[in-house]
Amino acid sequence: MPLSPKAGVIWTSSRQVFIALLVGIGATLLFQQVIAPAIVLGARALSPNEGFGLYILRRVVPQVLPPLGGVFSGYAVARFSRERTSRMVVSYAVFVGMLAVPRLLAGIVNAAGDPRYIVGLFGYIANNAVVIGAILVGGLWLHGWGNRPTEVPTSLTDGPTRPEVPHPGSDPGQTRV
Repeated sequence: MPLSPKAGVIWTSSRQVFIALLVGIGATLLFQQVIAPAIVLGARALSPNEGFGLYILRRVVPQVLPPLGGVFSGYAVARFSRERTSRMVVSYAVFVGMLAVPRLLAGIVNAAGDPRYIVGLFGYIANNAVVIGAILVGGLWLHGWGNRPTEVPTSLTDGPTRPEVPHPGSDPGQTRV
């Protein structure tokens, strides 16, 4: 039995979302296993055992790596899904957000039972919000969301034309191009 046109669209969209999720997961793993260790090794090589370099290595690098990973994976998802870039990036960001829900619920239960866990819960929420925001920034803003033309002009005259603007000091009935 052949698929209806609507079912074909749903199947194509589902397949594209699945591919976007695989690309995002692969980019995240690549960043975690290859790029982030290289950044840490470079920071270690440049930092002495004391002072500002050690501060950068221990305090700044761990805070910067998760958003960088989000930007990298969001950009990779946008780069590999050219047709529906914004949908694929948003679906990957929602997927990452849904992965955080079980631990978030466990943190809420722990914080309800013992107020010591409230600070950790807020840190977890903030970290996930930053990573999801970084995915959206990497996929939508850095990739050029909305900057691509819908039609490619075939000649110089096919492009947008300038509107007629009245010349200052001339008769309002006369216009200049």
